[in-house]
Amino acid sequence: MKRDKKLKPPPFPLGADEQVLLERRGGSIRGPLLSSGTIFLTNHRLYIKPRVFWVFWLAPIVGLLMYIIGRRAKLDLPLADIAHHERARFAANPNCIRIASRDGSERTIYVDDFVTFATTLSAQPDFTSKAFPA
Repeated sequence: MKRDKKLKPPPFPLGADEQVLLERRGGSIRGPLLSSGTIFLTNHRLYIKPRVFWVFWLAPIVGLLMYIIGRRAKLDLPLADIAHHERARFAANPNCIRIASRDGSERTIYVDDFVTFATTLSAQPDFTSKAFPA
């Protein structure tokens, strides 16, 4: 899903000089829990908006459980707060990124197009971490 040509307005307010650079399918991984959604990369922050697919709401208990898991997966991280990052794996998916913030917390996210995401992230002036290893 490549939405770079026609970006929708993001679900968060943009700053004065902030613009959305990438919008990709992806999500957050916390232990064995995987939460799908949309990843927005701006020139100042990384934002993950979790989503619950409609099929999970056919069984309301499952839909509610997925909604609760998804709320914990939401992420709004300024690029300047990223201390360290590396390419990671989750099961057979090599398109994962482990991000450590300056406060010591770690998060693993996955994206559908790792190369485009990694090069766009590394090119941002607010991004102070070193480049992604191959």
